[in-house]
Amino acid sequence: VGATPFCDGSSVDLCGLRGIADRRFASSIISFSTEWDALDWGSSQVLGEPDVYPVYGDIETAWAPAEMDEPGEFLELGFSHPVPINFIDIYETLGPGTIDSVFVKNPGTGLYENVYSAIPGYAGDSARMLHITFPTTSFPVSEVRITMDMSAVADWNEIDAVAIGNSTPSSYLWSTGETTPSIIVNQSG
Repeated sequence: VGATPFCDGSSVDLCGLRGIADRRFASSIISFSTEWDALDWGSSQVLGEPDVYPVYGDIETAWAPAEMDEPGEFLELGFSHPVPINFIDIYETLGPGTIDSVFVKNPGTGLYENVYSAIPGYAGDSARMLHITFPTTSFPVSEVRITMDMSAVADWNEIDAVAIGNSTPSSYLWSTGETTPSIIVNQSG
């Protein structure tokens, strides 16, 4: 922090910081297909920050479906303080690779809009954070639906946590009064 020295005729391009400007973890369960138990491996285990990841294994503080290898499993999750988002992180801690679609709910239409589709399949024997990016939504997001085909990855499959966020700052304000993501300056000040 401080003044940047300039040589005559020189300039510098200043860019706003990039990074995660806003990240929130699931705060409520709206609906789910099945759960192993109401507590251990229950749907409520996906709430809040990860408590299993980066560990890989069959651990009761992650969500698991009632039966292994079943297609058509889903989680619908709620998030506090809705804002437009451009990423979703899903922490898979056992049998990753079953997620086939992810949707965000548009509060204006009441409909879910698809932001991710994949052909599910084996993704290794280690925990992973599936980082899904997409163009920033034009609406604030408070609900996400994740669909899974558990038959695509043999044995049990578990999810520890889900986060949504926006990695793009929503506004800029430079000392010059400019509000663009970057500015070119040629004098200290």
